Amino acid sequence: RVEMTKCAHPTCSYSVTQDRLTHCCNLCLMSPGAHGPKCAKRYFKCLNCCCKVTGVATAHCCDKCMNWPGEHGEKCQRKPAVDSLNVGGVWKNADGIDTITIQQVGSQLSLLCPVHSWSPATGTISGCTLTFQTGLHTDLVGTLLPEDKRIEFNNNCAWVRV
Repeated sequence: RVEMTKCAHPTCSYSVTQDRLTHCCNLCLMSPGAHGPKCAKRYFKCLNCCCKVTGVATAHCCDKCMNWPGEHGEKCQRKPAVDSLNVGGVWKNADGIDTITIQQVGSQLSLLCPVHSWSPATGTISGCTLTFQTGLHTDLVGTLLPEDKRIEFNNNCAWVRV
């Protein structure tokens, strides 16, 4: 789980994890930059993607993502806000007709979709970006939206976890 409220200390990249706090932990409140044993050390997530806010922009991973959600500029560090995203399992498209199965081992992915001639496809996940090599002239690139349990691909298809 990644929290949506950034610690009030300007140089801290962690999230507030308790409703009563304005900081990630009491020690950061008292000694900025220090974190106590009860600090959850959860990074503040960009409002438009799965990357962490690193200080390039206030509530986004970078200015480009702020203006064009999911796209990243040269200054963006593209650091995932979560250590590991699990995308393995069965997904269905928005109209509920097709299903895909994603198998995941670490950052390596395999996509199975029986109705497409390019299946199976191999790929990787980095942060919230999935990239599959389909053998077509362009890669299939998707953005994981974990809160919605949804993947939006560059071919205008959206898939939700079953």
